[in-house]
Amino acid sequence: MDIDDILKREEFKSLDEYLDKEFISNTKEVLYDKMIDLFGSHEKARNYFYSKIWALGNKRPYDYCLKGKQEEVYNELIAIEYGHLS
Repeated sequence: MDIDDILKREEFKSLDEYLDKEFISNTKEVLYDKMIDLFGSHEKARNYFYSKIWALGNKRPYDYCLKGKQEEVYNELIAIEYGHLS
């Protein structure tokens, strides 16, 4: 069972809604669209958004976006897309 299955349980519905709201509101449209394009679904993009990423100093893209650093996350997505993992 993965995190998305757990979050779909009734007791976690409000948490799931909160994570979605944060995901959408803390990414600029171009960053959101790039994540969806690269990962193929909203759920997979959201999982990436909340995961610690080695190339981002073991921080989450969410952490970067809260600090207004969407461009750094976007650049990492471009690196992933072209196989240049940092």
